[in-house]
Amino acid sequence: GAPMSAFTRIAREPIHERGAIAQPDLVVVADDTLLTDLAAQPLAGCDASCTVLINSTKAETELRQADASYAGRLLAADFTASHSDMDFVRFCKKRLSSAELVESQYSIGCG
Repeated sequence: GAPMSAFTRIAREPIHERGAIAQPDLVVVADDTLLTDLAAQPLAGCDASCTVLINSTKAETELRQADASYAGRLLAADFTASHSDMDFVRFCKKRLSSAELVESQYSIGCG
């Protein structure tokens, strides 16, 4: 299929902004081939404070080579093989700090 993207804003206060997110805090890439897709550009706008979760069988060092300009946190695991949403949740709880996980308690606005 064609590359697609979606976004969610998370904040403690009401969300009024409905535009695209220029500088994300967290990016989830469901297919590692999108990293080199010029149309998709999933890491566009990511800076050193952004965390990127990638569904991949490749090592994090190999994935980082796909976009050498990205200097932030990159976490990779093969979620396709696990066939379980809970594996993704357990992975996130294990690899992300409690401060980052608190974000899930905020209000959410989807675009």
